[in-house]
Amino acid sequence: MPHSKIIRIVFQNLGHGALKDGDGNPEDRWPAVTERIASIGAPADMVALNECAGWNLYGHKQLGRAMRDLDMDALPLPHSKSGYRPGLLYRPETMGRWLRWNDDFWFNTTHGAGVATFDVGLPKPLAVLPLHLDPHSADNALVEAKLLATRGMRYGPFGMLIGDFNYPPAFGPNPLFDQMRPYNLAARTLLTSPDDPSAPVPDAAWRGWWSAAATSTWPGTCTSRPRTRRCCCRQAPTTGSTACTSPSRSRPRLVERLAAGPRAHSTRVAGQR
Repeated sequence: MPHSKIIRIVFQNLGHGALKDGDGNPEDRWPAVTERIASIGAPADMVALNECAGWNLYGHKQLGRAMRDLDMDALPLPHSKSGYRPGLLYRPETMGRWLRWNDDFWFNTTHGAGVATFDVGLPKPLAVLPLHLDPHSADNALVEAKLLATRGMRYGPFGMLIGDFNYPPAFGPNPLFDQMRPYNLAARTLLTSPDDPSAPVPDAAWRGWWSAAATSTWPGTCTSRPRTRRCCCRQAPTTGSTACTSPSRSRPRLVERLAAGPRAHSTRVAGQR
């Protein structure tokens, strides 16, 4: 079947499934999310979601609602210890039907994860991993990142990690520390002086180890820049693979990937304002 040369990917953290507020009160924000997704203009080929809390209840009622509203198919929701599952919807007209879906190692992650593969015209299937790394411990998140990248490599050299990485990027400007909740700030930074708690710095170990973990598995990495909500991508010289991260609860992020010929030729990422 013919394949689109451009794969448009939107990522969105729903925040409590877009069905409740932080105190558990009903708050249906899903219609607003669909408007945001539609705001990218051209129809998305894949929509990766974080915090699909409650989407598995009542016969996967909310997942079915999302499929109808976005006119897309969905991968099964992965198992999850926290219940805050990642999700992935895709457009079969451009992506084809998924070839594989594997969440066998979900129990080694906090929120659950799985890897899907698609035939998009590359020499090997494209692996897509919607994920949400452990927000409480940089050490745990690093283990999850390495595990999931390795699982993606199980099916070939082409793959994407899409979701909330929750930690400072491997390179680029720092996150907006003054906008972080205290417990998130404590989990993701180091204090340089006990006498000056207002001056945190990113955990350098996370940056160094994540960079090593990503590039040793997939040489091309893409890390988000939270200040500008844009990405800076380095294309892998031989595999054309990319790992893409995004900040929590940001506006939807549009990723356009050219996937024609023996390797992907370019990657373009644009933050939606």
